[in-house]
Amino acid sequence: MPRSVNGFGTGLCRASRRRVVSGGEHYDAIEAVTAVWCPLIPYRVIHVIAQTYDWRRPGESTYRFIPLRFSWSTICRASFHAWGGFLSILGIGGTILFSIASFNMEREFTSTDAAFIAAFAAAGMIGVLLRIVSWVLSRRSERIKDLLGPHECGFSDPFEWADEIANDVLTRLQMTEAELLERAYHLAEHAPAEAGWYLRLNQRIRNTPAADNLLETLLSARTWHQ
Repeated sequence: MPRSVNGFGTGLCRASRRRVVSGGEHYDAIEAVTAVWCPLIPYRVIHVIAQTYDWRRPGESTYRFIPLRFSWSTICRASFHAWGGFLSILGIGGTILFSIASFNMEREFTSTDAAFIAAFAAAGMIGVLLRIVSWVLSRRSERIKDLLGPHECGFSDPFEWADEIANDVLTRLQMTEAELLERAYHLAEHAPAEAGWYLRLNQRIRNTPAADNLLETLLSARTWHQ
């Protein structure tokens, strides 16, 4: 399990919105070597199902998770979200505090003071931009999770499951690619969440225009779990 001291060590960096079911938090994340709680070297991509903290051991946490495929999209979302938050707080807070301090000093305002304020402001703007990029990159993934709703593997997207998880589920189902798609079509009208689950398994095996069109229909119908 990740362990850090004041944000330095190893830790979880969130890559999707938190969804709470029966007191448990569900979200995509990466495990990474961290500095100031932000990822430096990612080493695993997971979907957290439940996470608990022990006040007697600060910086440590335990959780259950589903392993996901190593995905640069998930890594980028988690990295942009974490670093964007850190730079936003540092930049905006630094700009405000340094501006107040500079304009209340007895000496004259200098070009060095202006440079510090500009640097903090730039850091803040970069942080906000990274948060916006993270949000844009997450939109489709979040819509799919909302469509699927909670299931035996949390809110995880079957398309993103690690091979061992997906293969185990497919072995239990004993369904072909065509049968998965047929089941998704059959369930689309009256059980869109279940239809989405079968559809994402189908797309994992082989994505087709027909599957893409059905997914867009399910997402645009706005009948998914809230």
